[in-house]
Amino acid sequence: QNNTLVSNFSEDHTKVIYLKNSRDSSVYGNYIEWNATGIGKNAYGVYFEVTGGSTSTNNNIYNNIIYLNSLASAYGVYISSLGYTNENVFDNNSIDIISTSGNGLYFLNLVSTIDSNEIKNNNISLNCPSLSDGIGLGHAGGSSMNNNVFLNNNLSILGNPSSKTINEIGSGSGVNYLIYNNSFGEI
Repeated sequence: QNNTLVSNFSEDHTKVIYLKNSRDSSVYGNYIEWNATGIGKNAYGVYFEVTGGSTSTNNNIYNNIIYLNSLASAYGVYISSLGYTNENVFDNNSIDIISTSGNGLYFLNLVSTIDSNEIKNNNISLNCPSLSDGIGLGHAGGSSMNNNVFLNNNLSILGNPSSKTINEIGSGSGVNYLIYNNSFGEI
């Protein structure tokens, strides 16, 4: 909480804030400025890892400012789930990415569930020449991605006309809710 994390050069894949199988954690008030421009490595502002059979729930990621500049891919918040990622809140984060490709928020569900999360009041700006998503929902068949709520997000995607503001990738998803006042800026 309330950290300033700055780098001008990154030589490896970087996970600035890393959580594994977390419950009841808060990540808030952080300023992250990461310039991974030395070589083509991925940069992650906040990285959640949920291992098989584990649960990550009741986490709050809010009021963070994340600026990523990368020659490869960059992700403001990245969730990689082999377990249960449910009832987390991502609120009032400012994410600004300049990279080859990127995602403001990316949920990757490989096996189990990413259900009943709230993604609200986030400002996400991407400037990426390759295909990128403001919010990406990636899931494999047999996984569940249900009852997630997207409310009052401001998404601006520049660089590639085929990029999506909110993109569901894969099969097996149930019903998610896109609630009014999501702004999509320039596309």
